[in-house]
Amino acid sequence: ERMLDGRFRYVMIVDEDSRLVGVVSLGDLIARVVNENRGLTLSEVLGGHQLLSATESVSLSELSELMVRHFVGCVPIVNSVGRPVKIVTRVDLIVSALAVVQEQAMFSGSSFE
Repeated sequence: ERMLDGRFRYVMIVDEDSRLVGVVSLGDLIARVVNENRGLTLSEVLGGHQLLSATESVSLSELSELMVRHFVGCVPIVNSVGRPVKIVTRVDLIVSALAVVQEQAMFSGSSFE
């Protein structure tokens, strides 16, 4: 429901030990449920996807490369035991990159608008 009302584009799926087992995107649901006009189980929706995640020590540039290389819009960040901590999206990376550019512009004396 939260995905359909526009509040979330990605949902992390965890097992009984709260370890990350997959991510479902709104695009996954549209492609697999709406277009096929039938209900699918969660395992069917997750079935075609490789589990992709990163640890809390990953850099923004590494995350960017991971997203581009695997054609994904988000990467879940997991702790040392595989439990999700947060999810980083393309929008998060753009906002972070913009903040860096603005900070550099402030230090160089130029403006960025």
